[in-house]
Amino acid sequence: MTEILINETQFIIGIELILFFVFMWIGYKIPEMEGNGGRSFHYMPFSGGLFMLFAGFTFLAFSVTIRAYNLPFVQEYFTMISIIIIIYGGLKAFYYS
Repeated sequence: MTEILINETQFIIGIELILFFVFMWIGYKIPEMEGNGGRSFHYMPFSGGLFMLFAGFTFLAFSVTIRAYNLPFVQEYFTMISIIIIIYGGLKAFYYS
């Protein structure tokens, strides 16, 4: 029988990816949600953009953590993606609102 062992780095990467997907989902869903009594959160892009910023910074932490596996091209690619998400979240939170 083979045991599957997870070291600390893999555990941290898993937690960062889970947080990233949760923050992205919340960031996209908050402006589309319906509130109590039919009120709409459609005019609240600030909180959605804030969660997108959280997702961008979480993905940036993921790209730094992936450095432990000595994958420089993958780290640069993930860093560029995180910078794009941070810019998009900042625009959504502070410019579009």
